[in-house]
Amino acid sequence: KNSHNLLIQGDNLEVLKHLKGAYSEKVKMIYIDPPYNTGSDGFVYQDDRSFTPEQFAELAGVDMEEAKRVLDFTQSNANSHSAWLTFIYPRLYIAKQLLKDDGVIFISIDDNEQAQLKILCDEVFGEANLVGNIIWNNVTDNNPTNIAIEHEYILCYAKNKTNIANQWKSKISDVKDVLLEIEKELISKHKDIKALQKEYSSWFKENKFQLWPLENYKFIDFKGIFSGERGVHNPGKEGYRYDIIHPKTGKPCKEPLMGYRFPEASMKKMIEEERIIFGDTEDKLVEIKVYVKDYRQKFSSVLKVDGRAGANELKYLFPEYKKVFTNPKTIKILEELIAFNFSDDQDGYILDFFAGSGTSAQATLEYNVKSQNPVNFICVQLNESISIEDKKVKNDFASIFEITKERIIRASKKLTENYPNKDFKSGFKIFKTCENFLPSSSYRELKQLTLSQSDIPSAMTGFDDAQVQDIL
Repeated sequence: KNSHNLLIQGDNLEVLKHLKGAYSEKVKMIYIDPPYNTGSDGFVYQDDRSFTPEQFAELAGVDMEEAKRVLDFTQSNANSHSAWLTFIYPRLYIAKQLLKDDGVIFISIDDNEQAQLKILCDEVFGEANLVGNIIWNNVTDNNPTNIAIEHEYILCYAKNKTNIANQWKSKISDVKDVLLEIEKELISKHKDIKALQKEYSSWFKENKFQLWPLENYKFIDFKGIFSGERGVHNPGKEGYRYDIIHPKTGKPCKEPLMGYRFPEASMKKMIEEERIIFGDTEDKLVEIKVYVKDYRQKFSSVLKVDGRAGANELKYLFPEYKKVFTNPKTIKILEELIAFNFSDDQDGYILDFFAGSGTSAQATLEYNVKSQNPVNFICVQLNESISIEDKKVKNDFASIFEITKERIIRASKKLTENYPNKDFKSGFKIFKTCENFLPSSSYRELKQLTLSQSDIPSAMTGFDDAQVQDIL
């Protein structure tokens, strides 16, 4: 009952309006995977709304002048993509108001609307707030035509780019976790440094091809697995000049072309702390010892994550069904985005208003377990009919929303079983949009489903905005 995780059933445009009251400038990260095309008869969201300036001003909470400017932009782009622009524009416009000053939004998209989405986001967030365009290499096309399409895009914009960190690095890495386990096992077995290195070298040689991007961490001592990084030189300009004496030959080691980047006192301290690696002779530049426990992964513009993993992850949670959802996103890609955006042990909210199967919610829970961060999710899903023809799925779940809800429950249970010693918040509240029958209001309300009947005054047919804010 005290959870800050939310699952909300309803049209996300209406839900976003309600969230403005309690969550304006509160959301650290938004991720959405919107429908890529509209205009078809089977499109489940209302994409045929023709807003008047008055309607849009009320919906988005802007003045009439701004409402007219927004609608003019949409109408001026009247082409084959106009239906999609009309559909996504107001959602992004309101979503921006929920972002913190250092908040960012990630949007998955393919080639059909990528160009239009870029123009639209430049309008909503400003060209200067483009953080980058990520290429997600997620599939192998074995039946190519002219060009094999083996990727999607993830556009990233900041609310204000000057407020986000200068660099994003993640301390979470599956490969790093494997190396830390091997490190712990081998160090506990050995007392002799040579025997320790010999066994690790044998293991490393056998597994090196699977250790990217940590394939250079080939050394071990009693402090842990480490790599020799060529970071002692001063790049681009004259550095410090002094001699480093080789411990075996007694001769000065080869000096970098532009000198050392560290003062001599700092270098002496690193040598005393055994953080400098010497070559077999003085002819090799010294290197810095970097332990795997301190490794932080850079955020690359190209992510290589198998897109099929999403289906396998759902199969793990729903083993009794052949398939419960079509083309689910993998939690691995969401974990990457979350880990980089919350890289400094920050707390905050993650919003996904196209929740689908619930990948964002599960990825948030997985991240919380690994990082021990108090990050919360807000997921919004339409009460959409199930498109899969499996009779068992249709009999067991009334809608995609029910699958979303069940996934979060099952994922929480699995995490509790798999990490019994980790303390993380796995609960969540459920809200839905419902008709407000009060005469003074003609729009829909958010109503909490997880309240007991005794918590709701019998005279109430809905909640007003102040009460909704209190509940949220």
